[in-house]
Amino acid sequence: MIVIGADIHKSTHALAAVSGDGAVVAGELEIRADEGGHRAALRWARELDSERVWAIEDCRHLSRRLEQALIAAGERVLRVPPKMMGQARRGEREPGKSDQIDARAVARAVVREGIERFPAAFLDERAMDHPPARRSPLGLGC
Repeated sequence: MIVIGADIHKSTHALAAVSGDGAVVAGELEIRADEGGHRAALRWARELDSERVWAIEDCRHLSRRLEQALIAAGERVLRVPPKMMGQARRGEREPGKSDQIDARAVARAVVREGIERFPAAFLDERAMDHPPARRSPLGLGC
């Protein structure tokens, strides 16, 4: 089993797949935040492992379309509050672009806390009724 973490942005999404124990990075990918990118993400994930769960940073104003595409394709999608990644991000900081680091942090937060602790994303209109997690004053989050 793998957990695929997604660091969400307006025009691109960074993805990182980690093993069920969080120790091994099975792969990383950056996709466009559009229908073609969503299809590419699904193809990539299906090649990595037949058993997977998606862990998406809870930024519904940016992640809604990706969530919808994944759920429509039969994928299991969890929403991860941005504050959950703070500890993992601090432990992996290195020079350069942080999107892949953040995607790994999202996935590892789910591994660390347990899949059952996170709300599942869903397709109906209620998905947009609940406000996304707020950005922390430390700059963590979407």
